[in-house]
Amino acid sequence: MEILHIEKNNFGRFYVPGKEADLAYISYYFEDNQHQNHIYVDHTVVSDELKGQGIGKRLILNIVEMAQARKLMITPECPFVAAYFDKHPELQHLLYTSAI
Repeated sequence: MEILHIEKNNFGRFYVPGKEADLAYISYYFEDNQHQNHIYVDHTVVSDELKGQGIGKRLILNIVEMAQARKLMITPECPFVAAYFDKHPELQHLLYTSAI
């Protein structure tokens, strides 16, 4: 199953296209043009048709690969993504931590 990627301005998404609507997607955004090294992953959606096939995990792994290649830090706002990172301590180095 093909996963496509689109990024425009401060927003992006990986998605599985369908005939009338996307069958699954994960979306992210950059806070602004000054903070292009940090993304917020805000939504993951998988259609009923694809549930239970590991598509959500594949979408997250696309985000992880992109973050590693572009040296991005990740803030998971989506509960599904946050839970994935909780279960995978080997990915903790990609999580953004505030310097406050």
